[in-house]
Amino acid sequence: MPVASSCAEVFTFFGVEFPAMEDSSWLTSSDTIGYIKYPLKFDILFYLSSGGSVDSISYSPERMSSFVRSLDKALKRIKFYSAKFSDTLIPFILPGELIFETTKGSRAVKLLLPFEEQNCDRINHLAEKALRLNGFVLPNIKRFPSYFCSFKGESKNENYPFAIFQIWLDSAGAVTDWQQIYTGRPDLSSLISNALLYADYEPASCKGRAFASTFYVVFRFFRNIDYPTAVWPPSSEPIPISPFDYYRIGQMVLLDSVVNPPYPLNVPGGIFRDLVPIPFHDTLNVYVTIDTSGRIDSLRSFPMIPGKKAKALESALKKIRFTSAINISGLKVPFAGELSVVVNDSKKIRISVEWLPEEAQIQRE
Repeated sequence: MPVASSCAEVFTFFGVEFPAMEDSSWLTSSDTIGYIKYPLKFDILFYLSSGGSVDSISYSPERMSSFVRSLDKALKRIKFYSAKFSDTLIPFILPGELIFETTKGSRAVKLLLPFEEQNCDRINHLAEKALRLNGFVLPNIKRFPSYFCSFKGESKNENYPFAIFQIWLDSAGAVTDWQQIYTGRPDLSSLISNALLYADYEPASCKGRAFASTFYVVFRFFRNIDYPTAVWPPSSEPIPISPFDYYRIGQMVLLDSVVNPPYPLNVPGGIFRDLVPIPFHDTLNVYVTIDTSGRIDSLRSFPMIPGKKAKALESALKKIRFTSAINISGLKVPFAGELSVVVNDSKKIRISVEWLPEEAQIQRE
């Protein structure tokens, strides 16, 4: 029942020592990887015993699940270092992503987990997901007061300033300290720093027991929302509001290199309208890469669609404009992500941006 990891930087957060695979070579020559012409991703959950063995697994989406079922035995025989909490071995629900790819005729499958022991790699969104699945409430803003920002000139959101703050809370949710990590506009971030102490916060907790913690907040200064702002998070009643009112504040317990992922600028209400009908009915997962100007550079859909249908869909989706992805240094960077797309033999396409919170996609048309 191994517990200690050989990695010099064992990932411990909120008192949890995250499980990692004992051996990254989990596939054998007898395991069969299905052939596919496009990337296919599954969300997977490992239900681990306190000894690190896999009791069971679950995965989504169910469509094309034969790819995962073909590797069911391989996944269940993976051995993990045990998870620990407060120096006690614990059962653990471990989320991951299973990605099938075929490159130049060679089949491959990648298993991404919150922590990869061999290279000491950490995937933050999976780590946060793991904490929630295992009974943790992450520190968060319950109520942020109204604030005012003054802008001159253009009123578009393509190039918006932002600021990042780190906030420390005690077990009662009171601010014990804070620091500014980054700002593109000191005059705007100074207004936020004054408001930080008047916000209401929820402390981190595990199964009802609160404890001191720290987290990061990103403030995005969009030009086309109403200032002074409403209290955040805003209510959608009685009239749905702009998603930028939700998206103007972001929260995370682990800071990613990309702090501002792309946001669609011309998809009101989750609907994109093309000039001509898209001639088929289907629900698709579309994997896109977005360049630094906010345009879709390439895309692949699952399931695959042939010929004219594929060209019509690609033509439509490449008309969507996004804000640029911005990293922690304020620089524009390329971005890869997934869209959920519903086409219904009409000019309207329903778009869900999978890397954004659901609330940030609500907008009146």
